[in-house]
Amino acid sequence: AKLSAERLLGLLNDILDLSKIEAERLVLEEQPVQLSEIVEHLTATVGHRVVEKGLGLKIDIPSVLLNQPLWGDSLRLGQILLNLLGNAIKFTEQGEVILRARSLEDSPGTMQLRFEVIDTGIGIDEAKIPALFEAFNQADTSISRRYGGTGLGLAICKGIVDAHRGRIWAKQRTGGGSIFAFALPVTLPEEKVGEKND
Repeated sequence: AKLSAERLLGLLNDILDLSKIEAERLVLEEQPVQLSEIVEHLTATVGHRVVEKGLGLKIDIPSVLLNQPLWGDSLRLGQILLNLLGNAIKFTEQGEVILRARSLEDSPGTMQLRFEVIDTGIGIDEAKIPALFEAFNQADTSISRRYGGTGLGLAICKGIVDAHRGRIWAKQRTGGGSIFAFALPVTLPEEKVGEKND
């Protein structure tokens, strides 16, 4: 009963988020963002699932980026990463899942971040990738029956990324598996901007 209640609550939250996105009423917060704290929360949340499946979880983020003070919506950024990591773990039976982040460019006051979630799972059909980011859509009905899911997670991720004026995409990984990636701008604190302009 507890598990069913948690799943129902998760579904209701997804539907509410999707409704806000479709109504263009998703509000992004401006607050301090520390990637190290987000990553710590992510690993604590998905760690037991990784261990249960015997997978490896690798965090490939430079320490300078992990500790870089930023401004943005920490909750929504964590929501995207948790969704992508959760999918990668769900669709991977052996091997590893990698969370990678890099700074693409650094203009005055803004840093462009790129995240990748890489897995060694079942992979995706390139022709079906565009439909993956549509609500209530999954790549294959047989996959839906085997792994479950509502088909809302990636649509919500796309909505949040779009609200940040970023972009999200996916591709088949050479050698098996898939890569889901997104890039979005985050704001640097004023004191950091001042240092860069001196």
